Amino acid sequence: MIVEEPVSMGLHVVGKLNIDITDDCGRTCLHGAACSGKVDCVELLLKTGANISQLDVEGRTPLHYAAAHINFQCVSILLDTGSNVNITDRRGCTPLHYAAASDPDAKSQKQSDLHLYLYKFLGIIAAFHKKLLDAAATDLLRSGARYSPAHLAAYNGHSDALNVLLGCIMNLDIRDYHGRTMLDLACYKGHHECVETLLLQGATILVQDGQTRRTPLHAAALNGHTECLRLLLETADDNNIVDCTDSFDRTPLMHAVSNGHAANGHEECVDAMLHNGADISIQDSLGRTSLHLAAACGQVAILGALLLTGPLPSIEDRRGYCPLHLACYNGHDGCVEVLLEYEQHKVFSGNLFSPLHCAVINGNDSCTEILIETLGDSIVNCTDTKGRSALHAAAFSDQCESMQLLLTHGVSVNYCDKTGKSPVMLAAANGHAAAVELLLENGADLSFVDCDKNSALHFACAHEHENVALLLLDKIDDSGTINLPNAEQKTPLHLACKYGLVSIVQDLISKGGNVLAVDENGHSPALACAPTNRVAECLAIVLAHMPFSQPPNNTFQRRNRSESSPSAPFGATRTLDNPGSPAGIGSPAGSVQDVKEHSGSYQSSDSEFY
Repeated sequence: MIVEEPVSMGLHVVGKLNIDITDDCGRTCLHGAACSGKVDCVELLLKTGANISQLDVEGRTPLHYAAAHINFQCVSILLDTGSNVNITDRRGCTPLHYAAASDPDAKSQKQSDLHLYLYKFLGIIAAFHKKLLDAAATDLLRSGARYSPAHLAAYNGHSDALNVLLGCIMNLDIRDYHGRTMLDLACYKGHHECVETLLLQGATILVQDGQTRRTPLHAAALNGHTECLRLLLETADDNNIVDCTDSFDRTPLMHAVSNGHAANGHEECVDAMLHNGADISIQDSLGRTSLHLAAACGQVAILGALLLTGPLPSIEDRRGYCPLHLACYNGHDGCVEVLLEYEQHKVFSGNLFSPLHCAVINGNDSCTEILIETLGDSIVNCTDTKGRSALHAAAFSDQCESMQLLLTHGVSVNYCDKTGKSPVMLAAANGHAAAVELLLENGADLSFVDCDKNSALHFACAHEHENVALLLLDKIDDSGTINLPNAEQKTPLHLACKYGLVSIVQDLISKGGNVLAVDENGHSPALACAPTNRVAECLAIVLAHMPFSQPPNNTFQRRNRSESSPSAPFGATRTLDNPGSPAGIGSPAGSVQDVKEHSGSYQSSDSEFY
């Protein structure tokens, strides 16, 4: 032959040629010949003394390579020469593992013959050795390999190889390193021929794996393998097996619903399980049913099929959310329409952060329109547990189109929540200039203050939103609103000076901002520029002794050292900078913390959406 003749000539010419020389991966010429199936080369190399047990860097012998590429004749020669069939590589895999995992397309018959030949050398083909064979297969799993050859055959859909392997294994429920059986892997990959083979041999269906405690039913439903699922349901003795649960209390139906795509066969899986009596009211560890999952994932057809199984009340999950909440939050208008066809879903129930709140906070305007058209304009003023309307939610997240839609249907623009905050205050605190402008155009009142007497202008200055503060100042004409003091007697000018908002300070003063106003510590806006209270008091002392200054009487009141708290340093006062102050914006006592921290109190509500 063309290939072998140069090799033979080379071996005769160089008598001391090292035929076991390796490449960078530790492979010899024998590895290469076994891999490519060159039988004559393999025979010639073996006759010349090639090392049959030479390992590459991964611990693989030439037999591993021949088995992996289903080169039956090479395997036969290597085994006849004494190659060790049980040797494992660095991953604990024997040649049999590679044969089981190899591509069956072009060499399926060779692969089946190869398995028989390998098992012959293991001494496990005789009937009276079956018990020993089961132990041998288990040993293969325990000897370092994370899975047995049978697991590999099932996972890769090699039904012929699996048939050969099953003839030598008594325990069909042996597990891999994740606790998965051969049936689980075959179902997960959708190899229905392997599934049928395993079921005919008596493989157990209701076996949970070691990670999420899923069963083969879960595995089949997860990837939409309808044929595998039907085989399992038809073979099962217990009809209730369709409602088995994993470690998260999820049923196979829930897996099919949450991963469902019509093109992938999940709808057929859902139909098959519903036909076998799957219970759609079962709740997982989060309290969610299959209806919740279908609504959250936007599975319109699946949701319709679930609702057709019979009347079911609107079940709430552990946070009080119904399927309608989740459909609106995720913007699945098709699911919203389907749910609103049923009377039990036309009433807002559960968490008071209503489906309308859920829709507008994410700007899902199509869902908002469907809700208002179906349930009427009255829902636009519904409030959550903290008294916030849907307009509050939209203003908080700067959803201007949703805000416009709500305003068109009559939502109250100046409605205040339980802490006295109006929508424009939330928009100002978060720096949403477009939302602020829209609210102002629709009559938002800037003289409103919250329970700590902070106005929208206070919030804009405290959060350093200069563009919003300038927008508000353009709409304010009276000095009374500009000089509104909050609970700590701080005006917007105090806050603008504190945070160095130069343009805001200029505008405030030009519109009548009082530069002599004092807060509860006796500090004027000028002293608010100081980084700390102690610096402010030092500055006041210096200013009081300047030659051109008069002793201060109304701009600064020096605190007596004896009046200070024993634990506080000299001159310590409560300011917006001091998060340790006994009370603040949003605190029960009604005095002031940093306004910046207050926006967080609005955000940390009973709803995960804030």
